[in-house]
Amino acid sequence: MFKWSDESILWYLAASEWTGYHALLAKEASEFLKPGDEVCDVGCGPGCLAVELAPLVRRVTAVDVDERVLQCIRERSAERGIDNVSPVLSDYADLPENCCDVVVACSFGVMEKNAYEFMRLARRRMIVIKRKDPPVEEGFTTAYGRRYKSFDDEKYLDEHQISYRLYTFDGDFGQPLHDREEAFRFLDYYALNGEESADDFLARCEITDPESAYRYYIPNKKEVHMLITEKVDLM
Repeated sequence: MFKWSDESILWYLAASEWTGYHALLAKEASEFLKPGDEVCDVGCGPGCLAVELAPLVRRVTAVDVDERVLQCIRERSAERGIDNVSPVLSDYADLPENCCDVVVACSFGVMEKNAYEFMRLARRRMIVIKRKDPPVEEGFTTAYGRRYKSFDDEKYLDEHQISYRLYTFDGDFGQPLHDREEAFRFLDYYALNGEESADDFLARCEITDPESAYRYYIPNKKEVHMLITEKVDLM
């Protein structure tokens, strides 16, 4: 299971702000949300998506098992004057049945393993957001990056005759980094590696704008898949 560190949380927040990635996800998901909805963001991490969804709905419950990321959500919500995001320290599987209108799972879980629990929580629908695998060029997992096991959520839904809508769009959730030392810590933390040397890789990622607060930007372009599924009984 992925574990956050204080620095990885800061990296995540910087990437979200630099790229506008979570604002894009909220915009794309807005069509499937109502102003009166109660949304549960499972495996919410530092809450970048939860904060972006907050203006669109009545309440967002941001659920994670790491108190550090939940404290981050509290601080960011206060900074933005947001009062309808509720951080909850819990395993999502321990939440009560029908606790929200819409479950949102962004880069968290897979249908094969988690569909039942996601459906159990939602009164109306679930929205699952994931990266297409294999990724497009310039993603973390191409020339320089780690490898991920691929799960075919659409195949699972088809096999179980569960109807869904699939929307795809392009996004970039790359990482800005202040200096060389930080860049090497980032590559090491996420176990990123490739055929070329780290020095050559970072040379290609160097930011030439002298006014930028960052020296490097590691792109993470991806084709995003958003699956919208109405509530069904999977028993």
